[in-house]
Amino acid sequence: MVALACTFFLSRGRCLPVKRPGLLGAAMGAVCGFLNGLANVAGPVLILYLNNLKLEKKVFRAFTILMFSAMGIVTFTTAVANGLVNRTVLIGIAVLLPFIFLGSWLGGRLVRRVNEALFRRLSPVI
Repeated sequence: MVALACTFFLSRGRCLPVKRPGLLGAAMGAVCGFLNGLANVAGPVLILYLNNLKLEKKVFRAFTILMFSAMGIVTFTTAVANGLVNRTVLIGIAVLLPFIFLGSWLGGRLVRRVNEALFRRLSPVI
């Protein structure tokens, strides 16, 4: 429900009023971690929070790349610890991984051509 609410706010171009960014950042981190562990749906919450910070494109990208990478590592580690990773999962990862690298490379090239204003308009939509 939280992810759905954040998606709604993002689709309407809304922002949350931020009076205490440190406290909000901690709360958003906890919510993102919870939603990521629950159903891997932390994206809308993280993007809503980052849009509120009005970061420049490079910083926004760096932040999302690092956050999603960190959440992926934590999720993978807990999946292994809980016995969820088997041969089928590892084969699926091996098949998809080259395409993930290709998509990341293409996205990195494309983002260079997108100016700040267009990036701000597109990030909530994507």
